[in-house]
Amino acid sequence: PELAQAITNVVTVNLNFAPNPSFAGQMVSYKFNPALQQAYAQSHPESFLWDHYNWTNTIPILGSVGYTTYDAIMALGIAACDYNNNKNNGEEKNDFFTGQEFYEQLLQTEFEGLSGRVS
Repeated sequence: PELAQAITNVVTVNLNFAPNPSFAGQMVSYKFNPALQQAYAQSHPESFLWDHYNWTNTIPILGSVGYTTYDAIMALGIAACDYNNNKNNGEEKNDFFTGQEFYEQLLQTEFEGLSGRVS
């Protein structure tokens, strides 16, 4: 419930983003690269879940929806990592955080994303 509360009312504004040929090219090349697909599947504890996945029939999400989705996922990951890397009152934070702590860190997260500046 705390995580759900932390991300409730998070909004993205979708403007007309310029295409990102580098991202699009990488997504398409991944689609047809069995070595990358296998490495990805094997990085999961339940790699057998990918045994019957049809990689070539999957259409990469490109354009504004794909860019904002990618940026949103990256923002969550960066916020979680930054929480543990930041100091709190001179002491290291532990590996666990509440939804409120995560939300506060998410509000401080800034980076250059596929859709532009994310903050």
